[in-house]
Amino acid sequence: MKLFHSKHKEIIDKIEALKCDGYPLITKESELMDFIDDIMPDADGDIKDQLVEHFVEDKTVDWSSYVPILLQAVAQHFEPKD
Repeated sequence: MKLFHSKHKEIIDKIEALKCDGYPLITKESELMDFIDDIMPDADGDIKDQLVEHFVEDKTVDWSSYVPILLQAVAQHFEPKD
C-alpha cells in the first residue's frame, strides 16, 4: 500500500508499537473511538465514522483485518486531489 501522507508513517509506527505491547482488547465503540483518537488525534469525523462502520459492538476487534481498513481510510482521506 502506498504511503500517501506522512500521517500513514506515523500511524504505522504507532501500530507497530502496539503489536509489540499486544493490541488493546476493544469491545465497545467508545473504546474504539478512544483508540482512534489516541493514534490519530487530529482525525476528522469522516475518518472516525468510516472506521467505526467496520466495528461490531461486543465483539473483539480483529486487528489483522482492521489495520488495513484503518490505513485505507487514512489513504483515502489524504489522497491527492486532481
